[in-house]
Amino acid sequence: METIIHALILLSVVASHIIILCHAQNTTLITQTCNQTPNYNLCVSTLTSDPKTRYAKDMRDLAIIMVLHANGIATKTQNHIFGLIRNRGIAGLERQLLNNCYQNYSTIITKRLIETVEDLSAKKYDFARDMMKDVQRSVNVCEGSFEKPVKSPISVDNKAMFEISGVAYAIVSYLK
Repeated sequence: METIIHALILLSVVASHIIILCHAQNTTLITQTCNQTPNYNLCVSTLTSDPKTRYAKDMRDLAIIMVLHANGIATKTQNHIFGLIRNRGIAGLERQLLNNCYQNYSTIITKRLIETVEDLSAKKYDFARDMMKDVQRSVNVCEGSFEKPVKSPISVDNKAMFEISGVAYAIVSYLK
């Protein structure tokens, strides 16, 4: 019985050291990766808030996690656009511009970000980088389509999407 207790204690000590070591390695990986991005704080806060990050083995894994976060923001933005179109009494040019943005975000979600994850998984980094650049272009097209007299009702969403996709783009660009 005493041997079993000693074995369990030893096992728990070893397990806690492994967990600490993995956490320290991932903290270093996150720091090194996020130093390569245009928004260090956004990168670190995004990656450290995601429980999948503790299982990341390399920068590619972190890139995939960041792209998945970009997908979440794109989905929220698209839902916001849909709500504006459906619930707000808008018509004319503003409605047309929001519909165009909705379509842009549909492409971002259903094609660009999915293809980016697939390309990252297949180690096709040049294609993944191109997809992330296309995401940023699509967000800029959406935001840039709103000009006076129509002010963009989704500027905050577009800014968040542009920033997260910029971080993802930087990480993907660093992969060789």
